[in-house]
Amino acid sequence: MTELERHQVPIYFAAVILGSAIGLLLPDFASSLEVLIWPVVGLLLYFTFLQVPLLQFRQALTDGRFLAAMLTANFIFVPVVVWLLLKFLPASPPIQLGVALVLLTPCTDWMNTFTLLGKGDAHRTLAATPLLLITQILLLPWFLWLMLEADTSRMVATWPFVQAFLGLIMLPLLLAWLTEWHGQRNPRVAIAMKRARSMPIVLLALTVLVIAASQNQQVFEHSRQLMLVTIIFAVYVIVSAGVGRITVAIFRLPPRSGRGVIFSTGTRNSFVVLPLVLALPPEWKLAIAVIVIQAFVEMLGMLAFIRLVPGWLLQDAGGEKGEVR
Repeated sequence: MTELERHQVPIYFAAVILGSAIGLLLPDFASSLEVLIWPVVGLLLYFTFLQVPLLQFRQALTDGRFLAAMLTANFIFVPVVVWLLLKFLPASPPIQLGVALVLLTPCTDWMNTFTLLGKGDAHRTLAATPLLLITQILLLPWFLWLMLEADTSRMVATWPFVQAFLGLIMLPLLLAWLTEWHGQRNPRVAIAMKRARSMPIVLLALTVLVIAASQNQQVFEHSRQLMLVTIIFAVYVIVSAGVGRITVAIFRLPPRSGRGVIFSTGTRNSFVVLPLVLALPPEWKLAIAVIVIQAFVEMLGMLAFIRLVPGWLLQDAGGEKGEVR
């Protein structure tokens, strides 16, 4: 793990503080930064997908029990939790859609970093990321249709939303796959891919800065509603730990694999779904602030996970740390 990876959370917090300061002190300049969001997010997702072993999909299917636990936790238990949490949110379509989008999509990037820091099996979580990514792409429209009001769920069928999905998610995903394929045949490309390992951190910090600056006014205008959203996200982090722990017990996973499952339930794909809300009409833009807030609540939650998951979250009935019976 590089120094940049070890210190990525403070970097992101510094970026949001700097972006918020720009938004407050230089509002005209900050609003002009919004044009940078699309290209920065596109680059971010390309370099993020480049870290996913897309060519190793078959290898990801070898550990059936671990994958079954990951899929059960993230696509059966977590959707039930999200459906319940949506009941406590204000009847605001942008807020409802933003919360549902981000909480229904398990993470495929910094989940692996936090798993490694939390003494989990990051190799297994990394191998599982292609399956998690494909499954959430297939299931997300159905989950939204089931959980949201008809007018809100229909937003995923609008042409700008589809364009964002194709242009800022599927296109970077395809380019990343082609790069990985080429990297297996060209040593120079393989070396360049290794050197690009830290690019998602740099680009995510830049994305956070630009969004914090350009959306600052919107956050202040809706601070009361967003305070409740922040509480909901904090509740989700706490409940997700329980969901992960129950799943580990059901599937009787060993400690390191179990920790990976717990970190997968706690981390969400906030900046992968961000392009989707960027494509929404102006009256839906509050969903952008919702997703950014979730990302920072999650980071604080993962700092707690790193300290707690290796210990009491995986104690057995006899009090011995480390083993799940």
